Amino acid sequence: MDTVNIKSKLFNEIRNEIQKQVDELNKGVLKTLSKKNQKNMLPPLTLCVGAGISANINDSLNNNKYLWNELVYAIAGEIIRELCLKEYEPVLQTNSIYIETINSIVEKIVNNKCFLASDNTMECIEYLKHIAFPKQYQENDDYAENVISIIVRQLFYNNRNNCGEDKAKSIISDYYKKSYTNNSYNKGCGETIVEIAKLLQRLKNAKVLTYNYDDYLEIALDTLSNRKIQYKTIYNEKMTNVHNKNTIDIYHVHGYLPYNNENISDNRFIFSETSYNYMSDQIYHWSNRIQAETFLSNRVIFIGFSGTDVNFRQLMKEIKRERSEQSCDYTKHVMFMNYSSIINELLNSFDKDCGILLDDVKCPYAEKTLEYIAKSIMGAKASYYLEQLGIELLWYNELSEIPDIIHEIYK
Repeated sequence: MDTVNIKSKLFNEIRNEIQKQVDELNKGVLKTLSKKNQKNMLPPLTLCVGAGISANINDSLNNNKYLWNELVYAIAGEIIRELCLKEYEPVLQTNSIYIETINSIVEKIVNNKCFLASDNTMECIEYLKHIAFPKQYQENDDYAENVISIIVRQLFYNNRNNCGEDKAKSIISDYYKKSYTNNSYNKGCGETIVEIAKLLQRLKNAKVLTYNYDDYLEIALDTLSNRKIQYKTIYNEKMTNVHNKNTIDIYHVHGYLPYNNENISDNRFIFSETSYNYMSDQIYHWSNRIQAETFLSNRVIFIGFSGTDVNFRQLMKEIKRERSEQSCDYTKHVMFMNYSSIINELLNSFDKDCGILLDDVKCPYAEKTLEYIAKSIMGAKASYYLEQLGIELLWYNELSEIPDIIHEIYK
């Protein structure tokens, strides 16, 4: 057996061993979330969803501008294009080739994502505001925020003809047909947003916190229930005042960009450091209040959500401490967590120099050692989330596994 095959076989054995442990760990968490336990569950079950639940739909619609990073680059392209056109306006009036050249250059730069000197997308937005509005930015930051909000709306709604609501409904309907045959679930063929919608149908007095701008979840609920499920989309302070116990409340805490935007007003987007920090500093800001109340009084399942945000971690620590001080019925939250990066980084370190893995004597010990290290890292991460944040982890390797896990909760 050659070197590549030996290494591949060894790595697969390690991954299989880790997967066995993951299955056992997940089994215990899923038992507490099962349909049987939901009937008597206190506090009630709530969903908190992030960008991960919309990724496949955006890919199918070829509409990745709804993804956070792609949105930043799209905004950057619009700003830089306008600045270039303004800078060379006298020339453009006599030579249209310049317009084509500028458009080609900006498109290539944006597609290659090679001009923003930061991986922090919120920081990138701050750079763009300084490029585009240096004087206005210093005098009145709301001006820059409002202009970028206008750009965001234009970016989304300029694409509506290519990826409209009907197409989104059709894609979600196709997802359902692939996921179910004669109402029987096809394991391994599920789609996350379909299973979230199915789970919400079974939860009483359901609540969803979403950090996404899109309305794919609302479309999924309409599509799968023929509009029989009652829900309320909430994206500003005024809308939080009325609650119907038979309605699913969907809170868009960072702003809302639905396909049908005719009746949308008083809708502030959170996408820059300035807007995010402003919201975080306002203790009584409606979105902070809703999040705090939900995390304190409900049991939350986080899906498509990384949990790496510093403000989020601090909030969860405070919530855990407050729940403990109140001696309330403390039920742990649950977060879907990917473990493939932990394993891949560990194993990739042996990709080039794998002599120890090929040594007949040392190989078995190397395999056991790598398994132990991987399990220890995962155990440390799980321990931190549980003890510091009050969150249990549901591990997954590939995004395609998430629908199967959600289905286990309500089947």
